[in-house]
Amino acid sequence: MSAATVAARPVEVVGRSTIAELVRAESAHLLRSPLLWVGTAVYGAAAVLPTFTGQDTSESANDLYLTYQFPVGALALAAFLVAAWAAQRERPTTTAELFVNTPARRWERTLGLLGAVVVPFGLALVVGCVQVVVIWVQGGIPVGDEPWRAELVPTPLELLGAPLAVACSFVAGVAVVRIVRSRAVSALLGVVGAAFLFLFFWIWYVVPFALFAVYRTALTPHEFVGEPTDAGLSRFPAVDLPDAHTQTFTGIDRDLGFYGLHLLFVVGLTVTLAGVALLRSGTDRRSWRVFGTGLLVAVLAIGAQLLFVEGARDWLAYL
Repeated sequence: MSAATVAARPVEVVGRSTIAELVRAESAHLLRSPLLWVGTAVYGAAAVLPTFTGQDTSESANDLYLTYQFPVGALALAAFLVAAWAAQRERPTTTAELFVNTPARRWERTLGLLGAVVVPFGLALVVGCVQVVVIWVQGGIPVGDEPWRAELVPTPLELLGAPLAVACSFVAGVAVVRIVRSRAVSALLGVVGAAFLFLFFWIWYVVPFALFAVYRTALTPHEFVGEPTDAGLSRFPAVDLPDAHTQTFTGIDRDLGFYGLHLLFVVGLTVTLAGVALLRSGTDRRSWRVFGTGLLVAVLAIGAQLLFVEGARDWLAYL
């Protein structure tokens, strides 16, 4: 066998068992993070308050359902910061890494950290399940105005919204650090991003912003043209009456197909960010596969919303 043949053959120095051990080690490290537990505690404590379980009657008709997952912003921010700090825990130079006696290089360590996303995802899922049980016991969240008010309980599909937003935030923390390499800048971006996504929730309620939302509601509004008929009103589980902001009747629908495409976009965005983190961690052809797959899923999800969702098609007609 010639030397050229030996050089051309890739040498696998890191197997699946090593990656699995890295994921377990990073997951254990995350579970010891006080910041992550503080974020979980804030989310858990706020999630069962009357304001976020549909029992605060001082709120307007639909704000309760729009914001019931709002407290997850605390855990999303904590996940971003914890991921950013974990990604900077060790930063040897590329030259130094060549002489380190370990089979795991920066690329594998990044992959192991990305795999630990199951920890914040799982914490958000547990809290979300508890919140949905509380909402169900209390009879649901009121949506719409009398006499067309309905009590809605979040569906299992909607339950995935908050955990996926937290997972995306965690992966974004790793990707940002691999790009900017600054804890201060990463923390600033995390705070600004969390504020923009969760404090200004109403931005992500309407098209076109809803197409690119990391966090949004499954409710969609449909304004009536002219005087509504009984048949038209019966199409919607709830209806808003005209008020100072809206001069027409508005049918409120829970469009789970639209919401499912939103979740698919979040998954694609998360995988794309993971690909960015891996591309910035070393040379490996698998990085481009991860990046390309995530980008394709995200683009297809946006395209499907524009093709199949009535509100998105209406917006597209104005372009």
